[in-house]
Amino acid sequence: MAGEIAELETTLSLQTPEENLRAGVYNQVEIWVRTEFKGRLTSAIARRIELRDKKKDMDKEAWRQETLTNHKKLAQIQFGYVRVMWAARQLADLNEAEHGKALHTLAKNVEDNLFHKPNSVVTAGRSPEEQDRLENSLVGAITVLKFLDLYQASMPQGFRESFRGAIKYSVDNDVRHKVDLEFRFGDRNPKTGKEIVRLIQLKTAAQDKGLAVAEVTSAEKIPDRVQDYVKAEDARKMHDYARRLEQQNPNLEVHTFISAIPCARPGHGSSDNALGIETGYTQGTRVVSRQAVINKFTNEASEVGLLPK
Repeated sequence: MAGEIAELETTLSLQTPEENLRAGVYNQVEIWVRTEFKGRLTSAIARRIELRDKKKDMDKEAWRQETLTNHKKLAQIQFGYVRVMWAARQLADLNEAEHGKALHTLAKNVEDNLFHKPNSVVTAGRSPEEQDRLENSLVGAITVLKFLDLYQASMPQGFRESFRGAIKYSVDNDVRHKVDLEFRFGDRNPKTGKEIVRLIQLKTAAQDKGLAVAEVTSAEKIPDRVQDYVKAEDARKMHDYARRLEQQNPNLEVHTFISAIPCARPGHGSSDNALGIETGYTQGTRVVSRQAVINKFTNEASEVGLLPK
């Protein structure tokens, strides 16, 4: 799977959306979604349910190790989806009509393959529990994509060229330390000269709750802005990991952030949701536009230092 993802990622990143559409690259993405990705995801979900049901019959340590392995496998599968879909967006200008049309076509076809066609992930004889877990697995990946979309739209122009190379991901950090993404732009604290590292923990928010970004400066205190979204234990794991990184490398200054991103469950929102394209959302009776979401993200991310200067 890793080799196929890398190949798709490279190909997608070299051409604009309409070029990828004309060249049939998006057809390759759709085939990967309905075969390799879908097969691995459904298998991992089935194994998770199986392990839960066998817990009382298995040796405690063996069960713990197999469950951890399964969690890591699921995280790797989810991030594979993020890599492919994000690469499809790299040269896209969402204000350009042909780019938008090409991406919308890809998003709709991916959504159909996952949810609406016969033998899709959800309709292929899955139990309600399997469907719920599949949607939850995918909503995590789509939340990451929406965060990247908002971040790229908000960051200073001078850093956009280096954004792809600045993104770091580790399955171990995701599962053990609750770090969804790590950003290293090479920027430094002008007072200390230390390189700034940003660790981000993402949470999916209901669309009527709105977006929130905050820095966690203490393992004991979660900012009010994100308190409803995060477990204290998860925030502490990320914060403790940051302090260990600084101990291992005194030239680093590691900051930890939590961001809640409004996101519809897969199959229940705009088809653009499959690509993590922020299209705006409804908050109560108020319609929040894409630009309004970007503006809010920019303000909050700038305020807490999540964006490089």
